[in-house]
Amino acid sequence: MTIDDYVSEDGSGPLKDAHVRDLLPPAGAAVQLLLILESPHSDELRAGTPVVGGAGQSALEYLIGDETGGSLGEFVDALHIAGDYRVAIMNVSNVPLQPEAYEDKAGPLTPDEWDLIRVVRDSMAWRVDGTLTPEANRIGNILLAGLQSRVGRVTFERGATVVVCGAFVQRFARGLTGLPGKPLKVYHPSRNLWKSNPDRDEHKELQKLFAKSTAPLT
Repeated sequence: MTIDDYVSEDGSGPLKDAHVRDLLPPAGAAVQLLLILESPHSDELRAGTPVVGGAGQSALEYLIGDETGGSLGEFVDALHIAGDYRVAIMNVSNVPLQPEAYEDKAGPLTPDEWDLIRVVRDSMAWRVDGTLTPEANRIGNILLAGLQSRVGRVTFERGATVVVCGAFVQRFARGLTGLPGKPLKVYHPSRNLWKSNPDRDEHKELQKLFAKSTAPLT
């Protein structure tokens, strides 16, 4: 297995247990609100569902104004089980981008390979291939190609919104085509950043869009 194989894992390869599925509708069902985040961590690996850890709990509390104890990923998954696919969630990477996500705190990559992924994660470059490390640029382009493929399979409702959560995701979003409009840029919900910045215009807009997209179907 190579680092390229790792970041390309689609759930059917040798590292399928490290792959966390997106929460996307079946073919033909349309999405009103698509949230794109970075990558799964330890809680997501255990659950097999995105955004179920502390960030997911904080995100849901902000979005619905209720400390239910649930997570954003669980909430959206329940909507999908009930046949409501208006909200969808995906990560730039379906496998963890931090070794700390694994129980052994090492994961399947070597320290040098994790360092390469860290360059991708921490880059301040405008584009995913804008680092000074060619190998990191290659990894970024692999992740972007995978994200583009998955976004390209989404059917968007007219007036749909794509929400890009955090600087890492926003860098990848600049390379995407086929989005339904200009993405809404918000903080990543980790470290309670939505709850601690509730009055930012983009966060209030997300709250309104989420309420609209999860209102009971008539």
